[in-house]
Amino acid sequence: MIRNYLTVAARTLRRRPGFSMLNVVGLAAGLACVILIGLWVEHELSYDDFHPDADRTYRVLRQTHAPRPEETTDGTPSALAPTLRKQYPQAETVVRVRERTYPVERRDQKRVEPNLLYAEAGFFDVFGFDLRRGTARLDAPGTIVLTPTLADRYFPDQNPVGKTLRVNEQELEVTGIVDAPPANTHLEYAAVASHATMSGPDQWHCQTDQTYVRLQPGTTEEAFEHRLREVAATHEDDPETAGLDLVFLPQPVTGIHLGLGAPSDLPSEGSLAYVLLFSALAVFVLLLACINFMNLSTARSAERANEVGVRKAMGAGRGQLAGQFLGESFLMTGLALVLAVGACALLLPAFNGLAGTSIAPASLVSGSALMGYAGVLLIVSVVAGSYPALALSGYRPIETLRAWSSSERGSPRLRQALIVFQFAISIALIAGTAVVHQQVTYMQSKGLGFEEENVLLVHDETGTLEGRLDAFTQELESHSGVKSAAAGSVTEGRVITSTWVLEGPEPDSLQADFSYVDYDFLETLGVEITAGRRFSRAHPADTTGVVINEKAVDAFGFSAPREALGEPLGIGRYSGLPVIGVMKNFHYKSLHQKIAPMVLMHKAIMSPPRRVAVRVQPGQTTEAIEAVRSTWDEFSALPFDYSFLADDLAAQYEAEQRLEQLFAVFAGLAILIACLGLFGLAAYAAQQRRREIGIRKALGATTERIVALLSKDFLSLVGIAFVVAVPVTYVGMSRWLQNFAYRVDLGTSVFVLSGGLAIVIALLAVGHQAWKAATTEPVSALRSE
Repeated sequence: MIRNYLTVAARTLRRRPGFSMLNVVGLAAGLACVILIGLWVEHELSYDDFHPDADRTYRVLRQTHAPRPEETTDGTPSALAPTLRKQYPQAETVVRVRERTYPVERRDQKRVEPNLLYAEAGFFDVFGFDLRRGTARLDAPGTIVLTPTLADRYFPDQNPVGKTLRVNEQELEVTGIVDAPPANTHLEYAAVASHATMSGPDQWHCQTDQTYVRLQPGTTEEAFEHRLREVAATHEDDPETAGLDLVFLPQPVTGIHLGLGAPSDLPSEGSLAYVLLFSALAVFVLLLACINFMNLSTARSAERANEVGVRKAMGAGRGQLAGQFLGESFLMTGLALVLAVGACALLLPAFNGLAGTSIAPASLVSGSALMGYAGVLLIVSVVAGSYPALALSGYRPIETLRAWSSSERGSPRLRQALIVFQFAISIALIAGTAVVHQQVTYMQSKGLGFEEENVLLVHDETGTLEGRLDAFTQELESHSGVKSAAAGSVTEGRVITSTWVLEGPEPDSLQADFSYVDYDFLETLGVEITAGRRFSRAHPADTTGVVINEKAVDAFGFSAPREALGEPLGIGRYSGLPVIGVMKNFHYKSLHQKIAPMVLMHKAIMSPPRRVAVRVQPGQTTEAIEAVRSTWDEFSALPFDYSFLADDLAAQYEAEQRLEQLFAVFAGLAILIACLGLFGLAAYAAQQRRREIGIRKALGATTERIVALLSKDFLSLVGIAFVVAVPVTYVGMSRWLQNFAYRVDLGTSVFVLSGGLAIVIALLAVGHQAWKAATTEPVSALRSE
């Protein structure tokens, strides 16, 4: 019976190839969208789930409430791990990890390598990274395992095991080769050295380690969190941690990427909100494709009515007829699925570029993917084919064999409702894409309070210029292509939030960000001074002064910037730091965050910055880069590394740019699917009304009037969809914009333009069929009746 259903279905598809192509292409587009989004969602949810016993492995977070506002980081005291090993038997394995960027050299090869991990023994037991060769002796100092990339770089065509490599002026023995980390892990490493190599006592104030714990089976997360709080309470009176209100929290290792199981202030690479958003988007796009199938199938009810009548008259039951129509649905969905998988294989590289992922083509034929295809095939076949099957199989033989007008067939109101639903989703996606584009454009073009163009940043990650920064910047400024140069930690993101005290008879304190800079730093970036002066070599005492922003002036309660000049500030062990200048507010963080009170100290007080900002002369960028490179080579044997400040700032909004691009792609797909359905419905509407059109033309109706007659019904449905989509989209995008401290106003223009675009697209889809019907000779239409 099933074979007969499929045979009849294949004949039906061949009889109407145009209709079949519309349905298959529409379904294929929807399924391709679902498959790509499904692969991305699976990738996002798979982070760190491949580790052995990942369900009982946790990262320890540190949270402080004083003197700072609530702040959560993954940096924990170096003394925490030994304490847990001794005092918490439910901890099966405890591992400390420390990430560093260090110079690495061997013979004539010398480079600065990021992502060097220093880990304790047990690292490769807790984490599922495979050793290709050798062993990992992480319990002994002076050992390291390399990834194949570093092994090939420093030991080309050699077996590096047993040889030595110089890392940060230390000779380390290579004991093994480990596979490079997969894309779906939060741990990135180029090599893993033994933690014991980094000498130093275990201290509670040295909070530079990441601590991972694998619990004994049966130990709950709640019990572990309770024990962590007890450990923190035990050491709250320690001189090094007194007053910090220290709290330790466990975070499941599988939730690190999406920020699950952690306070919202802890940054994360992924976003659960985006995972849910695109999952919902996949469902909606698939619904659009299913709606197309239902609309086009029921629109053909007049053509299939006689077939149903004959079959029923010959004794076919309703169940048999429904099975036949479901068979057609199954066959078309199967064809569409094959096309969709093929399209995904071709589009996957482009999709990886858009989404910033590295999903392998093999994922399309993995076990989970094949199971997903089977489920989608079954669900879509039933969902898309159920209504046509029930509606068409329910016709009565005596009615279907009578020459009723085609307008009495099907369920036009349901089709109209489905069209409204399709275009409501399409309009919402168009409007959402436009809002995201506006916000990204706004963030990229908004004035930041300084001149970010033509600023080159020299990276000194290892501090090789320490003690020679002044000489380096003076040498840079001697080149004609360099306008000015100065070091500053603001440009490397090293901004610290702490308590500053306004000293005096009635001390006042506030939470403020602070960083440290060199002479000429504010001038190099083009930050304006509203009162006082910048750090100046003409005033040697400026090295113990501070420059604050206008936000800090307001926060301290001064009525004007000049009132703050000369007032002493204090932080920690530093006191009596006079305010020598007030600068205009500038955005030193992304526009996700509001400008906070800011205090700049001179680099002479703190450790030297690891970035040198170089303002180059306009039009002389290439010459300036070469001049800076040659100067760097004079001061350092390490490779020259640089970036442009404008590019670094733009990178802060990479997630939003990807969201914009993905929204645009899926909005286009949604419109395409909706238009395919509308195109088919318009064709059948024109066919059903061919006698009416012939009579109207015979009575003198113009082509334009007939086109308008055939188009107005569909365009009115798009108008209703616009009314439905606007409030929903407005609420959704308003909530999304709340993620930004500085955002665009959500006006009416974006919705008007989105609705207008949808109407134009719908008019193009319907207008072709309407024009074709309107230009048909009346005699041809009336002869067929």
